[in-house]
Amino acid sequence: MPRERAKERDCEANIKKTLAYSAVFKYPLSYYQLTTYLMGKREYAYFFFNKQLRRLLKNKHIGVEKEKFFMLGNKPVSWQTRYKISKDIITKTKESLQALEGVPWIKMIAITGSVAAHNADKDSDVDIFIISQKNRLWITRLLTFLYLKILNLYPKTDGEIGKVCANLYMDEDNLAWPRDKRSVYIAHDIARMQPIFHRDNVYFRFMTANKWINDFLPNFKFEQIEKTKPWVKGHSFIVNFIENILMHLQLAYMKKHKTNEITKKHLIHFNKNDNSAKILNEFSDHLGKVS
Repeated sequence: MPRERAKERDCEANIKKTLAYSAVFKYPLSYYQLTTYLMGKREYAYFFFNKQLRRLLKNKHIGVEKEKFFMLGNKPVSWQTRYKISKDIITKTKESLQALEGVPWIKMIAITGSVAAHNADKDSDVDIFIISQKNRLWITRLLTFLYLKILNLYPKTDGEIGKVCANLYMDEDNLAWPRDKRSVYIAHDIARMQPIFHRDNVYFRFMTANKWINDFLPNFKFEQIEKTKPWVKGHSFIVNFIENILMHLQLAYMKKHKTNEITKKHLIHFNKNDNSAKILNEFSDHLGKVS
């Protein structure tokens, strides 16, 4: 019995931890979201989890409204409103970026951030993450930049409403997230991202290379594949030459404006307004209230 009660307390603590993280964004969770993104180190059987969830509700340790769960003392936004706004933005973004599927060096485009998490409001911009073919990152970045400029989707300022911010590029030879940058914040961002399209199983290769997210989100399931290295390699001397030229030209231009952005041969991350530390600090504050 003591072991069983310890397991029950562990499950209750993980439910509260998950809702504390969601409270940072004032976002309530559906039952599916709560179970899928449950934080902790272990999985729980369906009936066992439901028992602990009912106990927390009965003892008024957490709240529920319209079948959406939240941390008490933190008034959540409207789940239904945010979901509809996010779905509309995702649909519109897919249509706007569809032509980029014709670029052979683009292996994946995914929506990330608040839109992917279905927590966007009417003032949200759209963050996208692009994976390119090996050694085609800087060609891909330039083509994406020009495409967004032509469609008037490229933001003139950070967070511009309705614009598409391509703030993360990786090539398929660099799929694993840097070890020193891994956190519960990044784990959630990866788990919730919405691929617009992908080819050569790149989405699943990326997820497999980042299976460490299950250390934070053990219930989040995805298809893992054995092969995580590039399947198509670029050997064209001419295109390789163009890639190197474009990389150096873009780096030279960025040097004048660079703050804390990451710009490498296989990785570009425009994280000028990186809020991860602030979010993790707020999460810690909320966690202290429910512990």
